[in-house]
Amino acid sequence: MVYALLELPAGVALFKVDGERRKLKALLHFKSTADALETTAQLVNGELSKPVRKFLKKNYLEKEVSEELAVADAKLAKAIKEKLAIPCVSGEDTLPTFRALKQNIDSLLEDVSAEQLNQTALGLAHNLNRYKLKFSPDKVDMMVVQAVSLLEDLDKEINKYAMRAREWYGWHFPELGKTVNDNVAYCKIVLAMKTRFNARDTDFSDFLEEETEQRVKEAAMVSMGTEIAEEDIENISRLCNEVVAASKYREQLSTYLSSRMQTIAPNLTTMVGEQIGARLIQKAGSLLTLAKYPSSTVQILGAEKALFRALKQRQATPKYGILYNASVVAKAAPAQKGTMSRVLAAKASLSARIDSFGEGDNTPALEYRSKVENRLKAFEEGITYGKSGNARGAGAGLEQRAALFHGASLPRKYISLGGWCGPALMLGKLGLRTEAYPFDFSRVTLDGLMHFIRNGFAEGFYPPGPPPYRPECVGPWVLFRGQHTAFAHFDLNDPHVQAHFQVKMRRFDAVLDSPERPVTFFRTVTARYPQEELALALDLEEAVARRNPSLDFRIVFMVHDQGLRANAVQLAPLSPRVTLWTLQYRGLPGDTLFDRTHTAYRTVMMHSVAESNWPAVNVGAATPPPATVASAEARDFESGALRCDGTIRTDDVPLADLTVARFPWRGHDNLALINGVASVGGTCAGIGSTKMLEDTSAAPQVEGRVRRKCRYCGDATYHAAGRPFRTERPFTDEEDQLVLIHLYQILTGGDKVAAVEKLAHEMQRGTYEVICRIQHLTNSSTKLMDSIDPASPSDS
Repeated sequence: MVYALLELPAGVALFKVDGERRKLKALLHFKSTADALETTAQLVNGELSKPVRKFLKKNYLEKEVSEELAVADAKLAKAIKEKLAIPCVSGEDTLPTFRALKQNIDSLLEDVSAEQLNQTALGLAHNLNRYKLKFSPDKVDMMVVQAVSLLEDLDKEINKYAMRAREWYGWHFPELGKTVNDNVAYCKIVLAMKTRFNARDTDFSDFLEEETEQRVKEAAMVSMGTEIAEEDIENISRLCNEVVAASKYREQLSTYLSSRMQTIAPNLTTMVGEQIGARLIQKAGSLLTLAKYPSSTVQILGAEKALFRALKQRQATPKYGILYNASVVAKAAPAQKGTMSRVLAAKASLSARIDSFGEGDNTPALEYRSKVENRLKAFEEGITYGKSGNARGAGAGLEQRAALFHGASLPRKYISLGGWCGPALMLGKLGLRTEAYPFDFSRVTLDGLMHFIRNGFAEGFYPPGPPPYRPECVGPWVLFRGQHTAFAHFDLNDPHVQAHFQVKMRRFDAVLDSPERPVTFFRTVTARYPQEELALALDLEEAVARRNPSLDFRIVFMVHDQGLRANAVQLAPLSPRVTLWTLQYRGLPGDTLFDRTHTAYRTVMMHSVAESNWPAVNVGAATPPPATVASAEARDFESGALRCDGTIRTDDVPLADLTVARFPWRGHDNLALINGVASVGGTCAGIGSTKMLEDTSAAPQVEGRVRRKCRYCGDATYHAAGRPFRTERPFTDEEDQLVLIHLYQILTGGDKVAAVEKLAHEMQRGTYEVICRIQHLTNSSTKLMDSIDPASPSDS
């Protein structure tokens, strides 16, 4: 036998239930609709209202009932037990009891009819829902959700109408599309001048820069477009008016959205921005729902289709969704975007909870934002982090001494001298690369490296000629090639990139000129014939020593694809300060080169960090080694014998004698060439052979310079990359869709070169044909960069 508390639209009833027998013991009638609404709202939230409390005291406690009280709502049962100390029972065991009471409510309540209960329930339901809407904390969120949805719709409509206006008006003035990229400015020009014949007398200064205005007027004078009727231009003008009006309203809506986001979610707005924050709220449904999400869910919001597809196909799940467009993630290197997205999601989740459950300003988010930006800066400087969030290196023993191998606490500086990206990548992964230097991710010849050490970076570092430099599309790369250097992944015409390189150059010169900090250099031998570069190894040591005799430095050379062992093997040192390592590839052929050499590079650098592995060198008393003495020792792994040649230099050896019989080195092109093209412009045979010969028969050129020739082919011209790589494979609809998806990122995501290279790699095509396709799909209206735009988009 139990007592049961039943909630009714007209009040609260207390029944005594004994098996099949049910008897009404007491009934609390609501005095008014407002009283019913207030009490029901509290009961729905699991709260004990004052009328119900008095009702239970009078009819249960004062009558000293010993039976348990059955309550349908577990929250309400908990509240009754805490405040009135009444033993309550709820859950599945009470369901049959309440089901029977509700089915027989007409016979149990003699004073209330079924029709009255239904009408009371309907009225109470309407009032309760109206109450929820009135006091819902999500009601402002709905305004933000609708605003950001409308903003997305406006962007689509503006883009669709603007593309139609460009195509329509392009028959009359096709050159205008190439001159003006901004859609709104394009439409304003059309509205201002109508036909191109009025361009000369039209003032565009309100919305165009003077230089652009001049180019528009010059293009109008020589335009090849057809003439159009007055009726045509009127309809085009109406379309342009729609674009301008929609754009103006979009600006107003964006301002409104920013204001609302600053009001309801200041911390989330500070972390990710107004539009991305609003899109997160839109995707979650409300700020409260977003606050309840774990950071892992926030990280992939917007990538649900990719997530379920990956789970279905058992592939890697996506690392980011809407957060991919956040500024912090956009600034990160491609390899670090997933990590930065995870870091940002964690702080964005905390910010959403503060906005949802707390009150105040955006002070917490400012602190979170600073931490996220510091993490991004640390990644740029090569510092990695463990699961605990603490900065660390990688490798046995290095984690335990992480504090000693970061920043100013490092006993030495560890710097990459290029060759390729491998040394800088591994130094960064080990936490040893604390600063960026000019050769980190570039290919540079050894004799070019010595030139920069001796003479500085004033000449020969960048491609020939004045900027803007014109790169070459080589396979899936956009390559800037100079006499001694080659750069991918960077847009050297970007002022920010150039300024960053200037900082790195000054930093490198400061390291060479300061005797206070020891340094260890790492370089990968990238010559087609390794013995050529190794013969110049002591020349490099001599160049560094002569520039600063007091500098405590070491040089580590690494040669790929040599020997039989998968790991790195150290050969006899070339000098007390110069060591030589060989390594063989491991892993699958489809793996990246860094993956196949990862373990070997780690072995070399961990060995080189230990001071006990180096002989003592009295730097103050040491004299630079003479450049005429060379020691090129190598190991023949098959016989285990050392071969040594300390007198013959490769400059004196005919090409026919550069054989395995004389030099036990295996030739390889995988670093000397890039997709079959010489990495640098000064040679046709790859890095390590740019010492060009003087043509004594040629007349002296400007400033007394003589004509120089490539030492391999005798050509005195700069080696061009030749015909851009193209697959000659027609583009599919899926590939076109992929190009358009990446187009916004390519145009607004920072470094266009890196973005185009990423898309080319993903599509397994050449960068040249990808650029041509972008031009074709956008009707030549999209200008990627002056230096790499193809001459004609019709080539695609």
